Amino acid sequence: MPFEAVATELKFFNEAQASKPYSSRVHITENEIQRWSVLSAQSRTVMFDQIATYLARSFHNSKLSFESCNAIMNDIYGVIISAGESPPALFLEIYLAFDEGEHYHNDRRDEDPALVYTRSRIAQILEGLSSSP
Repeated sequence: MPFEAVATELKFFNEAQASKPYSSRVHITENEIQRWSVLSAQSRTVMFDQIATYLARSFHNSKLSFESCNAIMNDIYGVIISAGESPPALFLEIYLAFDEGEHYHNDRRDEDPALVYTRSRIAQILEGLSSSP
């Protein structure tokens, strides 16, 4: 399956960047997006949804951390907006789920927003995907 090559690169990208703070990371750029679109033999829109779904499943299964998935989603969202595109609906839904984990809600500093908000929202999204035709 062509997307597996992109998933492999995302894993390597994650491993190389995982220990670095977001401001010190190498970020995903338009060049990677173009290359991945060719590599996956998919339109950008389909590929964005595939990447988002892959990251959501990897986070849900604890294979990738919130920080890694969130950073990749932020990078790709930036590329989409910079290209003057609109994010596909599924990508945007998953992006917003990760976004919920970036900040405290109602100044509740005693809870981890990634665990409380992102994890439950990702589970709902994935449940909806597995039950769709």
